[in-house]
Amino acid sequence: MLNQTHVEGYITKKIWQYGGDTFFRLAVYRDPDLPRKETGRNSNDRDKPDYVTVKVPASLLAGLPVQFTSGQRIQVHGWLESREYESTLAEFLKDARESELKVDPAQAKRIVAHRSSTWITAARIVSMPSQGRNKR
Repeated sequence: MLNQTHVEGYITKKIWQYGGDTFFRLAVYRDPDLPRKETGRNSNDRDKPDYVTVKVPASLLAGLPVQFTSGQRIQVHGWLESREYESTLAEFLKDARESELKVDPAQAKRIVAHRSSTWITAARIVSMPSQGRNKR
């Protein structure tokens, strides 16, 4: 089987650490020969990026003083990983933007949704020269 991915994009503002690994969201613009992303709004909207999560294992950095910054253009070579998990309504509401929804706390802990998460695990990262996003 083949599980390899190669993407190029811009690191977004969302960068975090978890279990010693670094995670960030990457805004990836599609190549010109691929269909434009459907936005559901005005078809004259400029191209919108696809967003993917990238995991950089601590072992890849091996203690090197590497810093990822918002807006940095990079190529990521790696593979896809995923995990399945369960989330209660209470956990979902804790992270939700809507804070005025009133739900019985006991019931919110009993309502469970099966969820999945997929990301790219980086095996190699290449920093690219900066260029305007419209100059692709």
